[in-house]
Amino acid sequence: MENTVHDINNLLVTISGYAQLSLALEQSMEKSSEMADYLKIINKTALDGKNVIEKIRGHIRGSYDSKKGYYNLDDIVNSCISMAKYKFKSISGDNKGLELDIDLNSKGYIYGSEYELRQAMLNIVLNALDAMEGSGTLTIRTYNVKDQVVLEIKDTGSGVDETILNKIFDPYFTTKGSKGTGLGLNIVKRMVDSYKGQIYVNSELGKGTKFTIYLPIAECIYNVAEIINKSYNKI
Repeated sequence: MENTVHDINNLLVTISGYAQLSLALEQSMEKSSEMADYLKIINKTALDGKNVIEKIRGHIRGSYDSKKGYYNLDDIVNSCISMAKYKFKSISGDNKGLELDIDLNSKGYIYGSEYELRQAMLNIVLNALDAMEGSGTLTIRTYNVKDQVVLEIKDTGSGVDETILNKIFDPYFTTKGSKGTGLGLNIVKRMVDSYKGQIYVNSELGKGTKFTIYLPIAECIYNVAEIINKSYNKI
């Protein structure tokens, strides 16, 4: 397993490295194209892959400490949307059947792992796109309520039957048959619990599903450059 993890890590480093070189080439030619945006997503995804590898390596060795920091909720949501756009386009044929309604008004910070937060959100977004099957509206909103940031992800898909709604966070439970693993929403629930947050789901057959996530706001600590800049402005 150690050898396999090492080899996969090298593959991801190569992908990330060539994505960065390609971005540098684009910038040197003073081009700002859609291709550059795709390269950034490839690079970020490869780096997320490295996080997965580090997690596996940590479990093999008996310890794992994810890198944590202060992250703006709206920034993480935006990167999540960028990562899901490939599926958004492939399902609807250049967005002809799907609509995206984005309203980000949180500005709040969360202390945690950027990778864990983004992957949890991505799981819900990808499930929503699958549920709509190429037609409908995906609504994503953020805002603050007292000392918490709130994320709402709502789709107009097939919905979930009320009789099984309380099972959707159970490990290996899926409504997708052989196409699903039943782990995505369980990962989301465990992440929210570990951050001392709450997650709620409302769904109606034929009308869609809405997930609402509450996470505690963290007081963002300024880095040295920001402190110097603030001091300079006061002078």
